[in-house]
Amino acid sequence: MLIETRLRLYLPTDRKVQAQAFSAVEKAQAALKAGASLREAAEQAGLSFSTSTYSLSASSGPELGFQPGRTPWSPFEADFITQNLKNLAPGTLKPDVIEADFDLRLVRLLSIEGEKYTFETASARKAGQEEWFKSLPKMKLLILDEELKTWILSIKGNPRLAAIEVL
Repeated sequence: MLIETRLRLYLPTDRKVQAQAFSAVEKAQAALKAGASLREAAEQAGLSFSTSTYSLSASSGPELGFQPGRTPWSPFEADFITQNLKNLAPGTLKPDVIEADFDLRLVRLLSIEGEKYTFETASARKAGQEEWFKSLPKMKLLILDEELKTWILSIKGNPRLAAIEVL
């Protein structure tokens, strides 16, 4: 439990672990300074690009019912607007990179219609535990018990096993 807690705090914030994500964002920022659109900058830097519309409050109209492919409103939308979009004019790129546990984002506000804010995002996914463990030198693990060895080799999805070579 202690190790897992420390890893969850360390990995998303360490600049060396996240060097690739930061480098991609810096490449996109350079393309933006050279006159590229956010979509072009994202493409050049290998970032994911998307456009979203968030609202400050839930709609009270008939569209509140379940609709396939539509995500229901969440207070996260209002928080995101307040923290990142509220002080921007339409067409303006947020000057600071938004850093979350799982990604880095560049955001440009496109329009405001009442409580609805439409914006575009270019994001770089941060490296997770498995990518980090794969980047480490492999630790050799000699298992003499064949049953235990077979069981260990059958485990899928544990990122820590990416850092070992079972002998």
